[in-house]
Amino acid sequence: MSSTRERLLTYLERSQERFGLYLLDSKGREVFSYNPDVVFPAASSVKVHLVAALLKKVEEGKLSLYQVHKLRDSEKVGGAGILKDLMEGTKFTLYDLAKLAIVISDNTASNILIDYVGFDYIREFLDNLGFKETKLVRKFHIDPTAPPVNFTTPREAALFLYKLWNLQVLSKPYRDILIDIMLNQQYNEKLPLLLPKNVKLAHKTGDISTAANDIGIGFILDENWKPSPYILTKSLQYMPVKNLFFIALYCDNITRKRFLVDFKFGKIACLSLELISELSQVEKV
Repeated sequence: MSSTRERLLTYLERSQERFGLYLLDSKGREVFSYNPDVVFPAASSVKVHLVAALLKKVEEGKLSLYQVHKLRDSEKVGGAGILKDLMEGTKFTLYDLAKLAIVISDNTASNILIDYVGFDYIREFLDNLGFKETKLVRKFHIDPTAPPVNFTTPREAALFLYKLWNLQVLSKPYRDILIDIMLNQQYNEKLPLLLPKNVKLAHKTGDISTAANDIGIGFILDENWKPSPYILTKSLQYMPVKNLFFIALYCDNITRKRFLVDFKFGKIACLSLELISELSQVEKV
């Protein structure tokens, strides 16, 4: 066992929270796993699966990303997002709502998308991909005091991202739409917290009272790469990718201040990146 692997395992084992981690390299090989098949609350990380299902329905010609939706007061829910504060009748395309659901984790936008996609379609979509433990069966923030019912496992979450990247979920144009949305995620206090500037994460976080998670595709870029000041949003087409990895990190039994847990996410991401880098170096020899 490498020293990095030992450090990561020790870090996870000594945590007072329960973690689950699944890490894959660019070829889909398991690099590290810890509680990979434990079922955790999915929280908002499952919004990635929701938007993927939306894009699948668009790909099939059943919906249009440019279909317009008028916001209704009855649709508004609390928690993350901005739609709850906007005027009834404000118009959004489904594309707008998809961006809001991922980039700022807007619960109202996510629930509207569920109405368009449908729970039955989402279930069939996940079943066809082989994800039996990943469940999206209730809207977001409908009853904040109710126990969670949307679940997944670290293994299934990371494998979903691997399949997404390898065009087993969506065709390339729609895959790239989803990844570009994820690259512009605004909640970056978990996995990306301590990563070097040449590593960009297309990811989605999730938080509920006693659980947290973050799942993503990590793009390792040329160390000399600098983003253009004239490009306002992150996009795959502007990134010279040298290597990539897939990571899903889940945590529950949280009883202390959230920023301490967020720091652990950042630390675990850095150790995971070290493992990926070590594997890459070995293969070059």
